Amino acid sequence: MQKLQDEIQAFWNQGHWSLDQRRHYLILKTLQDIKADLIADRLTLCWWALWAFRVTDSPYPEEPDGTQRLARFMVLRAGVTRKIYDYVERLRDLQAQFERDLDMGFQDYPRPSLTRRREQGICTGFLTERCRDIGRSIAMLLDSQRPFAPPPASWGPVMHRWKHDFTSRSFTHLHQVSTENGEERHASFVNSSYWMPERPDLQSVLAHEVAHEAVDRRYYGNDALTTCGDPFGRLLRLFDHCLRSFDKRQGNERLFSLFRRPLIRELACDLLAATVEGHGYLLALFEEIAGAGLEVFFDRPDGRYDLELAHYLDRHGGFLDWERGWYLRLRITATWLQAIHHLDPHPLDTRLEDGVLGLTGRPCSISWIACTVPTVPTCTTGAPWANACVIWPEIPTRPRISAAGAWSAPGTT
Repeated sequence: MQKLQDEIQAFWNQGHWSLDQRRHYLILKTLQDIKADLIADRLTLCWWALWAFRVTDSPYPEEPDGTQRLARFMVLRAGVTRKIYDYVERLRDLQAQFERDLDMGFQDYPRPSLTRRREQGICTGFLTERCRDIGRSIAMLLDSQRPFAPPPASWGPVMHRWKHDFTSRSFTHLHQVSTENGEERHASFVNSSYWMPERPDLQSVLAHEVAHEAVDRRYYGNDALTTCGDPFGRLLRLFDHCLRSFDKRQGNERLFSLFRRPLIRELACDLLAATVEGHGYLLALFEEIAGAGLEVFFDRPDGRYDLELAHYLDRHGGFLDWERGWYLRLRITATWLQAIHHLDPHPLDTRLEDGVLGLTGRPCSISWIACTVPTVPTCTTGAPWANACVIWPEIPTRPRISAAGAWSAPGTT
């Protein structure tokens, strides 16, 4: 290896490469370094998984409790996931730089394609049509309620595109000129994650992003959430009132007010997506957000993430209020799917529900959840949040909320 490096360095110093070729070499070298780091992280995750499921014990910590082993592994998974997020960002920068170099360099040879085959043509076209179909299904679902759901505050198309994003995103552009003329129009953009072309199991996440457009236009775009009488709107208000009551018990209303509104929006989109896509959405949601935010345990002062700190994880007593959203979203979505099924689900679906509810069902005994929900009753973030984790999942199943009883998931009657 050293001999090869010396040969490359000598070739570099002799000036045989042009400036463009040198930049291309540095870009490809950096890309190979990222691949090597990614392989190392995958091996670390695999070895910890073997330890978590008792395939091996050395050289990892002594942990007789299987639940605690799984807890430590899930925290490590959150750290690896965050590192992969950084890798995707660096890959996006490298590809953009390479494209600029090709545009500005000599055009002596045909320009190579820098996109994968699945990023072109039929695949992206299929995802675009699926976004539109999901949008129509969600609109029909909300319009089928009695009393009726609020009408959309504006109308516009839903467009899909793919880019180097670690997770799927959506945003809406409101046409200001049309608003001033009294005819509100908008355009909704859904950005698929970097993994979407190769991961069909993640396509159900598109329903969540499309649901953002429906929720924002119907319930938040015209402030209809405070006055609407449809079952789904009442359910969202009940979520809001429940979280407000815990704000008061916390004695820290300003802190949790920043957390409450985005969480309720995400929950609304989760419930709509789960109703349209069924258990496939619950699986995709778990894969994308489980443990989100817990990577702070691996954060170093220099901005890097040190996975070796997994050997020293214990508990955390500070405020991690933004990191509780993933836990509540998973638990409430699984409970919602149980409530809207009127026929016996498939055994695999039942196993998925039980797995998610079981993993999130003991917040005070699992260390990776206990680190965000302290178990000390006198702690300012402990007992109220433990109670909230019990009360919130029960809200969609209460008799006064007819949305869960009136809606059916795919494959049910």
